[in-house]
Amino acid sequence: MLRSICYALLLSHDIRRDVHVWISVRDECGRGGILELRGDTLRHLRPDETTSWGILRKGLTKLRRLKDGVSKRAHHGLLVYKIDVGGAIALMRPSKCLIIERRGGLGPKLKSLKGGSLLIVLNMDESTFTYGEINEITRMVEDVVRLDMGNYDLTLDQTVAVINWLLDEYCGT
Repeated sequence: MLRSICYALLLSHDIRRDVHVWISVRDECGRGGILELRGDTLRHLRPDETTSWGILRKGLTKLRRLKDGVSKRAHHGLLVYKIDVGGAIALMRPSKCLIIERRGGLGPKLKSLKGGSLLIVLNMDESTFTYGEINEITRMVEDVVRLDMGNYDLTLDQTVAVINWLLDEYCGT
């Protein structure tokens, strides 16, 4: 996951200012929240896993101490929210959504994703999002495209590399 975050946020010598990474986390009891890494204000992110894990650890520590419905800054460019996925979607207000799955999606209509803000949901494992959360996402976002990655055994960072290529190829930069 750490490499995927770096792939999404880092350029060769800078941080992508127009990218925000939202990570849904939960414990074994289903309690959790959202970590938001904001490219426009994030500082000290490096491609090595030690640095990126240190930043995420700050967020997870802060998240455990929060009460429901509260948000706090854990690091420059890292906000933590004690809210559910629906609350996060309401905060993001994306105009389009791409849901990437390993099972039965529709054919890719990636050109329709050009322009506007884009939410990319990586639902590559049955435990990532519940059926209800995926339904809530598709209900809250106007334009949803589902992409079936098939049964390829890709790691998360390989999946992000494929997504970057697909978006560049079909949607432009």
